[in-house]
Amino acid sequence: MIAGAVLIPARFAVPDVTVRVRDGRIEPSGVVRTGQRIVQVENVGTRPHDLLIGRLKPGKTIDDVRRWDSDRTDPAPFVYVGGVTPMSSGMTAQTKLVLQTGVHVVLCTMRHGGEREHDYQRGVLASFTVN
Repeated sequence: MIAGAVLIPARFAVPDVTVRVRDGRIEPSGVVRTGQRIVQVENVGTRPHDLLIGRLKPGKTIDDVRRWDSDRTDPAPFVYVGGVTPMSSGMTAQTKLVLQTGVHVVLCTMRHGGEREHDYQRGVLASFTVN
C-alpha cells in the first residue's frame, strides 16, 4: 500500500511538513509541532536523492553535521529520527515520524558519479525546529 501511495499522490494525507530536495539544497516548509507527524518528501532535482532526518544532539549545530564523516564511523551529531530511501527525480513520498522538541536536520547521504563527498557534505542539508 505504501508503494501505491507513492504512485498515486492524490491518496496522500495532508503533510505537516514538506521537504523539497533539489540537487544543490533542501527546502523544508511548514510549522512542525511535537508528536506523530507526516513528512512529505518531494525530489524536484534531476538526480536521485535519499533523505535522513535527525534531531541535533545538545550543543551540536548544522555545521557539525556538514563536517561529520559517516564513512569513518564518527558518532553522528544527531539522533536518528527517520527518512526515506533513494527516490528518482520527480518522485514524492510520505513518512510518519514521532518528532520531539528541538532542532532537526534533514540531509541527503548519497554520492553521485564517483564523487568522494556525500551530498550533505556539499551543502545538501537544512534544518527545521520542532516546537
